Amino acid sequence: ELEDLIKAKEKEVEKIEQSGLALIQNKKEEVSGSVMSTLRELRQTWAGLDHLVGELKMQLTSVLAQWGHHKAALDEINSHIMEARYSLSRFRLLTGSSEAVQVQVDNLQNLHDSLEKQEEDLQKFSSITNQLLKECHPPVTETLSSTLQEVNMRWNNLLEEIAEQLHASKALLLLWQRYKDYTKQCTSAVQQQEDQTSALLKAVTNKDIADDEVTKWIQDCN
Repeated sequence: ELEDLIKAKEKEVEKIEQSGLALIQNKKEEVSGSVMSTLRELRQTWAGLDHLVGELKMQLTSVLAQWGHHKAALDEINSHIMEARYSLSRFRLLTGSSEAVQVQVDNLQNLHDSLEKQEEDLQKFSSITNQLLKECHPPVTETLSSTLQEVNMRWNNLLEEIAEQLHASKALLLLWQRYKDYTKQCTSAVQQQEDQTSALLKAVTNKDIADDEVTKWIQDCN
């Protein structure tokens, strides 16, 4: 609006210039020099003001674009955090078997890796914020700094929670694996004992045992 107003004033400046030129016709050089000097100053003042408003408009347009980028980057970061937190809440349910825990470990690892790749968006947001901090003044700078600090804290806390959950899930998976290994060992040992027991029972039922074999048979049974 100010730019349009200044452009409109140019016509008034031209009218003044025409009036001034009309006044100095056939006048002494001293008088005409003074009027021409005044007209030049008026024209320079107008041109300087027009240039200043143009520069200010360019600066504000640039800052406006930075604010747009800032909002888009902040929305992107918030979206990443919300999606990751939702995924994290679902993964905590998978603890009922070694296969489920393995899926949980894989999901958490993928989530952690994905979030680390998205740190480029966080760096982009930090860069845009720092640019705005150079253009703005308090209390806007305080709000920007506070927002940047809050976003970084939420991001780091989320990464830490995922890392902790991943560590706990890997420990649980290791426990499941040990459980399966010990189960296999115990099953094998019990099967061996069952086979020995069957052999002893078969020995006593299929033939008569001599007296000298009874003592050894009892010891084997014990």
